[in-house]
Amino acid sequence: MRSHYWTCSKFANWLRGTKKPASATFHGWDLFEASASASHPFRYWLATTLLDKLQDIVFYIPDKWDDLCCYCRNRFIQRVHLIDTKLPPGQWMDTDTRLLHGVMEALVFYVEVDCAAWTKEKMSPGEKGLKHLDWECDLVHEEWVHESLVGLPTDQALTAAAAKRIYIWWTVIRPARVDPYDFVDEESEGLERYKLCTTIENFFEAEDEEMMMNVIRYRRGMWT
Repeated sequence: MRSHYWTCSKFANWLRGTKKPASATFHGWDLFEASASASHPFRYWLATTLLDKLQDIVFYIPDKWDDLCCYCRNRFIQRVHLIDTKLPPGQWMDTDTRLLHGVMEALVFYVEVDCAAWTKEKMSPGEKGLKHLDWECDLVHEEWVHESLVGLPTDQALTAAAAKRIYIWWTVIRPARVDPYDFVDEESEGLERYKLCTTIENFFEAEDEEMMMNVIRYRRGMWT
């Protein structure tokens, strides 16, 4: 993947006559493209279509080499076609457990690999990913969208906030759970203790399902 696109350069902004936003929602990009092309049609064509074609010609060989490297890395190193549940091997796990851990570990991969790749500082993968998410959380709509949205968080920012919250819950808060049978008073009557422990377990299950549903709810925005 190219690290820089000519159509996103300062020169392209000057040539186009309209500054390209650093980030936007799908709807936001549609609004920008419609506004920029309407304001300066020919300059818009020069800064988008022409510059893009010229870069394709200049980078033809590097792009082909990069495609091969990306395939090998995705296929044999990161193996992005698989989801590592991180469950202990050799033990039977029911489907509900595999589903929960599969969804959550996919989120962990998104934070610690996809998002972390944008931060070059020496940190742990989790810290890198969270730093990038913090940056995304601050993204707001700019002046070229509907005036009622200017200054409000973008969909990307909302997704980043959700991803950060769920990641911290899965990696820090949830592992700190205590088995209810370990801290409920053992001197309580058998039925009363059972009911109390069952209530706590049901709360944990409901929390797991809510967090899992949040991943699914925001999944369309989890791309880099």
